[in-house]
Amino acid sequence: MGWGSQPRCAETTELFVLLSSDKNATGLTMLPKRGIQAPADADRLRAVLDRRLQRSSVRGAA
Repeated sequence: MGWGSQPRCAETTELFVLLSSDKNATGLTMLPKRGIQAPADADRLRAVLDRRLQRSSVRGAA
């Protein structure tokens, strides 16, 4: 799957979420933070997502 299929992302306290922009279908990929072994790993993933995707807000996210 290419970056273009899910051009937006959001972050919650427990997840990174990649979101589609298709108005006819909802697509998402959830990346649980519990799989991250060190805080620096989360920072690196956040940096990659910020370079490639547009940030979206999530209701109820801390």
